[in-house]
Amino acid sequence: MRPESAGATDSTLILDGGWRSIEFQATVALAAMLTPLNSTMIAVGLPSIRSHFDVGVGEMTLLISVYLVAVAAMQPVSGRLGDAFGSIRMMMVGLILLIAISAVSALATNLPMLILMRGLQGAATALVLPNGIAVLRKRTPSERLGTVLGMNGAALSVAAATGPVIGGALLLAGDWRLLFLVNVPLSIVAIAFLLRLSPDDGHGRETLHIDLPSLGALVAVFGSAVLIGSATRVENPAFLIVGAALLPVTVAAYWLRSRWGESIVQFHFFGARNFRSAATSQALTNLVMYSFLVSLPLYLV
Repeated sequence: MRPESAGATDSTLILDGGWRSIEFQATVALAAMLTPLNSTMIAVGLPSIRSHFDVGVGEMTLLISVYLVAVAAMQPVSGRLGDAFGSIRMMMVGLILLIAISAVSALATNLPMLILMRGLQGAATALVLPNGIAVLRKRTPSERLGTVLGMNGAALSVAAATGPVIGGALLLAGDWRLLFLVNVPLSIVAIAFLLRLSPDDGHGRETLHIDLPSLGALVAVFGSAVLIGSATRVENPAFLIVGAALLPVTVAAYWLRSRWGESIVQFHFFGARNFRSAATSQALTNLVMYSFLVSLPLYLV
């Protein structure tokens, strides 16, 4: 069966059931699951990392905040890169980068180095998640798209929820460095399965446009929020002062850029009721889930 639809653009469609459909969805889900897995898996390792580097709780929370900021800021860029160079190609680039960054993270000799690696780790996984969704959208018949995306979303939620469990098992088997090294075999397996999929060609380098001023402003907005949030745990007034000073300036800069140019995030989508409802629901779900999964292990261990 080869349905004609806007959601299916080439000959590598997901079929209506059968092994091919399962293999295709599992391949994309396996790669994409590394993003939420790395966001929660490290939570149970924070006490060990804190003891190893002899730092406070506030500094530890930066390992999570920096990762999530990098993921959020890089996803719009990732989508544009996938459109230009191919979604599957960008997924593999992200996984290759994740292998290298995770290996370096395990060798970190100080906390600032580890925080930097966590930011780069977030940027690498951000190349995988949105492009995985793009692959499913492009290669799935429209009548099955809702089901397929729903199953992929469920897999991502499972990965986030089981992250602390997997992290705990790795800590029992060794130390906190395994929380980073585990990405190496998982990424290799994901790459091996992605190589089985027929590649998709992007629209070409000439179609790539990334508005760097708005991207910089977006990163600054997230960074300011992180500084303000960390100020309650870090005994350094500079966090609060810098964050409070930067936040209104960067928000205003992004708003002005969105009016004068093509901003990295198109807020006009929120004018659509369905999009606004879905985005709000997802934001609230993530707020509750990550507040529980990330914070609880830190104070129980």
